[in-house]
Amino acid sequence: MNHAFFQTLNDGIRNSFTEYAKFPFLEIGDDIFSYAEIGGECAQLANCILDITPESEKFVGVFGYKSKTAYVGIYGVLTAGKAYVPLNPHFPGERLAKIVALAELKTIILAEECVQSFNEFANEIAALKIICYLSDEAIKKLAADFPQHQFVSIEKWHNADIFPEVRVSPQNYAYLLFTSGSTGIPKGVGVTHANVCAYANYQIEHYEISTADKMSQMPDITFDLSVHDLFVSVLSGACLAIVPENEMLAPAKFIKEKQITFWTSVPSVVVFLDRFKMLKPNAFPSIRRTMFCGEALPAKSAELWQQAAPNALVENTYGPTEATVAITNYVWDSRTSPAASKNEIVPLGKVFATQKVRIVDENLAEVKPGEIGEIILGGSQVAPGYFNDQKKTAEKFITFDDAPETLWYKTGDLGTINEDGVLFYAGRIDEQVKIRGYRVELQEIDKVLREAAGTDLAIAVVKKTGDGETLLAFVQSAENQELRRKIIEHCRRVLPDYMVPSDIKLIDEMPFNQNGKIDRKVILSDV
Repeated sequence: MNHAFFQTLNDGIRNSFTEYAKFPFLEIGDDIFSYAEIGGECAQLANCILDITPESEKFVGVFGYKSKTAYVGIYGVLTAGKAYVPLNPHFPGERLAKIVALAELKTIILAEECVQSFNEFANEIAALKIICYLSDEAIKKLAADFPQHQFVSIEKWHNADIFPEVRVSPQNYAYLLFTSGSTGIPKGVGVTHANVCAYANYQIEHYEISTADKMSQMPDITFDLSVHDLFVSVLSGACLAIVPENEMLAPAKFIKEKQITFWTSVPSVVVFLDRFKMLKPNAFPSIRRTMFCGEALPAKSAELWQQAAPNALVENTYGPTEATVAITNYVWDSRTSPAASKNEIVPLGKVFATQKVRIVDENLAEVKPGEIGEIILGGSQVAPGYFNDQKKTAEKFITFDDAPETLWYKTGDLGTINEDGVLFYAGRIDEQVKIRGYRVELQEIDKVLREAAGTDLAIAVVKKTGDGETLLAFVQSAENQELRRKIIEHCRRVLPDYMVPSDIKLIDEMPFNQNGKIDRKVILSDV
């Protein structure tokens, strides 16, 4: 099937709701919704948004989790010509309030499964317009409890068949995602329609996605890997099947029952499935494409998955949020890839044909093949910068004199490229790591630890094990069970669960390096 390639998600989504009207689009549990059904609800939401928000309001928050409301929210916001800001009910209220403030949100969409979470931070944020997918009784209760906010029932908008005539520029934001920041303040990455369409159009063609495909949707919508599922599916006419929360660690049953043809996840899923004895040969014959992204892919995991999904093209991909999901890919080959892997980690692969990569030294000069340097990414997938942070944008987003028309992003990742143009990962320049697929800067956790412990002698480290990464905290202190409890409780209040240390270790003396900084390497060597 030939696909029309669009420059904006607004145009592409509207086209799909008509072009693929009778095809299944969204599968949640036992419910299957067609493109026409979801399109109607998106039109209803888009009209509601345009009626209650001024043109100058660019962002709308989507507060939903693996529900129809969450997905209607995303596509409806885009149909209205706005950009979406995803909110996660599993994040602490303090972090959610911070994101609402940083994104300057004035309007959010509230799903039923997020009401309790909203209650926890509703008094910590400025007055909002809240579009509710709730009963009249639930809305009345919220209005009584939080009179500073305006609660609007979506049921008041009945023009579900009429798509608003809205056009957006390819350079407009499509979404705003917040990643971990070294100062303790999340960084907002604003990604444009042009960025997302460049990515989705390439992937649809590369993987030959069509209405015959059923794609998995596992990552939370606050994680940029979700962007792959959300927009590669809708722009190609594929069906999107949502992995239930209770099957996230072991989705074998889900894959079989839903007959998934395109699987996307972080590699750690393979580790869990293997641990639960669910990766038997030919366990997933329906899968024809697999894309791993978000963290290092062990060669053992790639081979186990290939055996379980023998009909699948298995790919390892790499890319930061700032370069729109992924920008390199490597196809696993059971015969040659084990030997090609370094330290038993699958290569990152070659950069997409439509994008660019350089490995540079500290002076931004390209290094020779095989030499380690910083990975710099360029091309149409690179976001314009950080939202409302010109200083940080200038530090990380650059141009080169020999290609002034191309914007490049300094990833902070170290890597090498061989003579064949294959990219290999070689660690981080700073202390940023990946935990469960989420990018985390340890300095942000350090800050919270210091606050909780009442000392500057507190630090977070990540210990790599055969099963992945374990986040640990070290604090210089005498043995004190009450202090341990206090630190953990504070972390849980302030940080997402993937950033909460699994253990607090109290040590007599903190090691320092020659620069006077706490030496994480020494700490890790003693773990």
